[in-house]
Amino acid sequence: MEDNRFVILNLEETYWESEEYGMMNLNAKFDDLDDISSAVYNLLVNFTTSSYVLSNTRLFLDSTGVIQWVKNLLEGDSPVLWKQPRSKCLRYNVCGNFASCNDDDDVPCKCLPGFYNDNVLGDGHSSLQDTDGCKRRKPTSCPRNDVAFLNMTMIKTRRPDSKITAESEEDCQSICLGRCTECQAYSYAPPVGRGLISSNCWIWNNSLTTLKEEYTYPRDDDRRLIVLVDKSDIERTPRTCEPCGTNIVPYPLSTGSNCGDHKYFNFACNNATSQLSFKANNNISYTVIRVEPNTNFVVKDQIEQDILRFLHRFTGIILALNK
Repeated sequence: MEDNRFVILNLEETYWESEEYGMMNLNAKFDDLDDISSAVYNLLVNFTTSSYVLSNTRLFLDSTGVIQWVKNLLEGDSPVLWKQPRSKCLRYNVCGNFASCNDDDDVPCKCLPGFYNDNVLGDGHSSLQDTDGCKRRKPTSCPRNDVAFLNMTMIKTRRPDSKITAESEEDCQSICLGRCTECQAYSYAPPVGRGLISSNCWIWNNSLTTLKEEYTYPRDDDRRLIVLVDKSDIERTPRTCEPCGTNIVPYPLSTGSNCGDHKYFNFACNNATSQLSFKANNNISYTVIRVEPNTNFVVKDQIEQDILRFLHRFTGIILALNK
């Protein structure tokens, strides 16, 4: 255990890391799917718990770097009760800095809006995986008069560099901006009931790493990740719509009446989930998981061939399907 977290190392490089955990308490909440289970936590810290939960089980690290907790059976394969990293996107910083990862996409890595990588062409074939990731299109300056805020929900990243108490989201934002070029992103949890939440303002001073899309935060507070970018990189223009979560919305695609080409007004951005969707001619909406600058986009669900022909005939957009 290192810095109140569990880490798997590949030689000297981090391969996987858990969230931070202090001393175990009765109100502790664990994320069995995307982080660590309470039973495995108890095993790793040698915490005394019910022998029934741990009986006939074993915990081991396999040759690929995956830690597994399995049920011991006399015959047949041992059922896996828990393992990490259980998917590619849960590996430590698999896409590099300021790049998000989506397990549903054949090309899982992409730069956040306002960031780029010189070696990725955006053609659906180049990959950010196992690279240094992405960098800002424009370097930060002080004071940050031309800053914009990229609002993302359902996304996981590494632990913040500092946790402080703020009276409101505006207060948390002001603290971030006051750190000038140091602050890369912030997250604020609104109060639940009466009083302030201790350390409800999280600040990231260094590069954002291990960004996993479509992540549901397991705790009670409703957190959004707010990334600071240059206003000119993401602001809406008469031609280009604002980004939707981790997806850019390039011309002629349109998510509203005040941007893009209205003939392509088949897209919608859900601000609550930061997810982009496409409405086909059968009035069924499909989640878009990647938009490329050459106006290719990938949807999460399989679409029938007649819808593909409709799209190409009326919009000229080539639709790549997620297998």
